[in-house]
Amino acid sequence: MDNPDLNTKATEVNDRLKNMCNDRNFPYIDHSSIIDVENHLGEGNLHLNRYGTIALANNFSNFLVDHF
Repeated sequence: MDNPDLNTKATEVNDRLKNMCNDRNFPYIDHSSIIDVENHLGEGNLHLNRYGTIALANNFSNFLVDHF
């Protein structure tokens, strides 16, 4: 099972990554739409389940369509 305390660390890392991308004018793919714990995350609320993986793939696909 996932460690729930890691959720806080994951959020901190994601925030830092977003800020670094913004500071360097790099594109950032926002995955905040994958926060529906009931539908997108597994039992430990950290790793994606199959529906979360589909949402992640859709985010990548939408980014590519919008930017290329």
